[in-house]
Amino acid sequence: MKKFFGNYPASISMILPIPWAYVSLLLTDKIFSVCSLTIALVVMLSFSIFILPNWIGLFITDKRFEYFIGGLFWGIGWTVGLVAYVGMDCR
Repeated sequence: MKKFFGNYPASISMILPIPWAYVSLLLTDKIFSVCSLTIALVVMLSFSIFILPNWIGLFITDKRFEYFIGGLFWGIGWTVGLVAYVGMDCR
């Protein structure tokens, strides 16, 4: 696993979170129901699952910069989108 995350850091940090976006929203909605939680809790739960590949790469490889930048990029987009979605839909 360390070799896989070490050989393909740019691809993993930028492409692999895309399928995890679906998984994280599905899990958060099915387990907790998105509208029943506070916005801070939804952001923490779904964001932590969403960038799981970046968290793994950040802690098990030496190429931390790529995983940090990927997590930062996806994190900003994820947070803005989720706050807009929950803020407009869950009242």
